[in-house]
Amino acid sequence: MRRIPAALAALALIFTLSACGSEPGATEYLSLPFSAEAKVSIESSEYLVHIDKGGANLVSVTVRQPEAFRGLTVSLGEENALGFHGIKIADCFPRSLAQLVYDAFSDANRVEVFSDGDAEVVRFSSARGSGSVRVDAFSAVPLSLESEGVYIEFTDYQR
Repeated sequence: MRRIPAALAALALIFTLSACGSEPGATEYLSLPFSAEAKVSIESSEYLVHIDKGGANLVSVTVRQPEAFRGLTVSLGEENALGFHGIKIADCFPRSLAQLVYDAFSDANRVEVFSDGDAEVVRFSSARGSGSVRVDAFSAVPLSLESEGVYIEFTDYQR
């Protein structure tokens, strides 16, 4: 009779130890490099953009539509820059979409993570602002980012 409780205790210990740290949560992948197509809404304006996030603080956002802004690129990295049709303006703007993406996907800015059913919600805050990223709980793919009048819906996300 003493063998049954001992065996159950050993079995429980094995399951407990194997579960520790075995599978990272959906938000563990947010800081990894990625590229994505996205629909950006800022107040009543909508844009289709391509986002590239590399390592460290390398982020670039290029407008695909509307046609009048096609090719406009905001980048963050060795310098903050705005480029459009061969013209480049460096270090001239306080906050950009590139900076917002960097802040939202930086582990250091993560304030809170919780589940809202199908998605994990990551709240972030930095000196430049705050907001939240919704991440698909199953695939760990970001679905959207929302911050102070800006809404980004991610499509065609690639790691």
